[in-house]
Amino acid sequence: MDIKEMNSKICCFLVILSMIVYCRVIRNEFVHYDDDTYIFKNPYIQTGISIDNIKWAFTTDHGGNWHPLTWISHMTDSQLFGMKKAGWHHLVNLLWHVINTVLLFIMLSRMTGAVWQSAFVAALFAVHPLNVETVAWASERKSVLSTFFWFMTILLYINYVKSRSIKSYVFSILFFLMGLLSKPMVVTLPFVLLLLDFWPLNRTPLYRTGADDNQQETTEPHDITVVGTSLLNKLLFEKVPFFILAMIFCIVTLFVQESAGSVASLDAIPFSSRITNALLSYFMYIYMMVWPVDLAVLYPHSGMPQVWQYTISGIFLISVTFLVVKAARRFPYLGFGWFWYLGTLVPVIGIVQAGGQSMADRYAYLPLIGIFIMIAWGVSDIPVKKHHFSRSLYAGLAAVIIFAFSCVTFVQTGYWKNSIALFKRTVSVTKGNYVMYNNLGNAYMRVDRLDDAMFYCREALKIKPNSIEVLNNLGNILLKKGEVDEAVSLLAKAMKINPNHMIVRKNLQRGLMMKRQKQSTLPHVASEQKTPGTVEFFVNMGVALAKQGRSEEALAQIDKAIEVDSDYWPAYNSLGIVLLQMGKLDEAETNFKKTIKIKPDYIEAYNNLGILYARQKKIEQAVMQFSKALKINPNYKKAKQNLDIIQKFQADNK
Repeated sequence: MDIKEMNSKICCFLVILSMIVYCRVIRNEFVHYDDDTYIFKNPYIQTGISIDNIKWAFTTDHGGNWHPLTWISHMTDSQLFGMKKAGWHHLVNLLWHVINTVLLFIMLSRMTGAVWQSAFVAALFAVHPLNVETVAWASERKSVLSTFFWFMTILLYINYVKSRSIKSYVFSILFFLMGLLSKPMVVTLPFVLLLLDFWPLNRTPLYRTGADDNQQETTEPHDITVVGTSLLNKLLFEKVPFFILAMIFCIVTLFVQESAGSVASLDAIPFSSRITNALLSYFMYIYMMVWPVDLAVLYPHSGMPQVWQYTISGIFLISVTFLVVKAARRFPYLGFGWFWYLGTLVPVIGIVQAGGQSMADRYAYLPLIGIFIMIAWGVSDIPVKKHHFSRSLYAGLAAVIIFAFSCVTFVQTGYWKNSIALFKRTVSVTKGNYVMYNNLGNAYMRVDRLDDAMFYCREALKIKPNSIEVLNNLGNILLKKGEVDEAVSLLAKAMKINPNHMIVRKNLQRGLMMKRQKQSTLPHVASEQKTPGTVEFFVNMGVALAKQGRSEEALAQIDKAIEVDSDYWPAYNSLGIVLLQMGKLDEAETNFKKTIKIKPDYIEAYNNLGILYARQKKIEQAVMQFSKALKINPNYKKAKQNLDIIQKFQADNK
């Protein structure tokens, strides 16, 4: 069989295999775990592609990340499919995964000439259960998208090495940049390019392995600029643009995550806990690669692992590292695969802790390719006397492994059907996971199964008695059930923990109002809400003064509210309204935008911004703001009326 025909058939097999294994994602819903923040409750995503939305994508730190190309990808989905059918968004994730699988096969086979080893690695990547989270979670678009740019960068780099094409080199840098704009985890790629120079491209002077049956000779590339005389210096110099970009994005990512409050402090998770958890995680990803059971969307960080756990993990890591370095000359693929694995996990191993997880399946999407390579090439080098028998044995074993992982992945994909299925599975396979108990309670509350919702939130409260989120959710559920006294008590407790929590404050006020209707109040809590000096007091005073035409005094009162709580979005909205009445349109616009930044689903701010643009005769921008409000709530009468008026105005002036 011709090699091109064989490669084409392998690519077709990989596509079909991936589509069959993941076919269930098309019927899955969005989940209320990042999908709401990232996609279906994000007005910038909901309204699709526009200049304003693209500008937002490049300037926002929403969700504690800066990945503009990922935002634009989600916007494109919304533009094409809308928000009613989540399956189309999931299908796009799957298609990216399929493309990545094919690119991985092409990349490995082109570098090494080893078709069957490359096919096995790609098949493992296609169907391994640890990759379900990345493929089946709509919010993980950043991973599948950045991986595409990762593979394209390497393919272009290979072409540069083989053909000495400066064009390929420049485009490899460009694709690397696009990968960074999709997910900052790509920062480790320059180190992987250096690994490629070692094996399989054989460009380093340290370990010249020559060509063998599974490897092609490559010619040395010409220098881009004459720098130094040693080959190592030349290879390092080639990577300078890549390292510069990586350093820039490391700084930007740390800044964005810190400003968004995503990075855990050393008080919350001490450095010793981070190091020991990192050691354990390196071991656990390999363990889960071999035995992928009880996978979960969140593995809670429990602090310091037990001594025996991180000791065994540390010994394992040191031993494997020693062995692969010692065998580097004879079996270079072992060093390549092992350091690919170690290096690509560094940004997410938990030294800089973002979020409350100890580890995550999605973090293994790229790193485990290194372990797959070690297995595929290592098994092929095991000496077996009867050559034909060994080929049949290896093929049969590979088929069994791929089939077994495919079955597990097919089942695992089903757990992502909806929020309830996902969270219920997670609490059943993890311990002390108060976040998922709380999320499950929330999910049941959304479908009015209040008894189930209350049960799971109470379970969360047993694990984390002072969690504001759990106290608020349980209080909200109790309000819906009419159990007002306990609800107000829980919400008051949450307010004592964080007096500036706006959602808790709103629910507590609602609870107090319900108690007043029953003529049963908690005096000390009620009086606290009536006391002058609270943010609500200043805003209400400002609104009242504005209605009397005392605009300057109104502004002064609302400014006091912002001094008390700089994140209190109703204050910025009210300030914008007063400034709009005064004719200070630029300042009003700034405050409406601040409101939206803090509260992206606040429809009144979009409506007010639309009115402002209409006054400025910026008709298209006004239409966009009214449309955004209606995307969030199609029944919002004010925006609907304003949109009708302005569209009629447009029609009359055509």
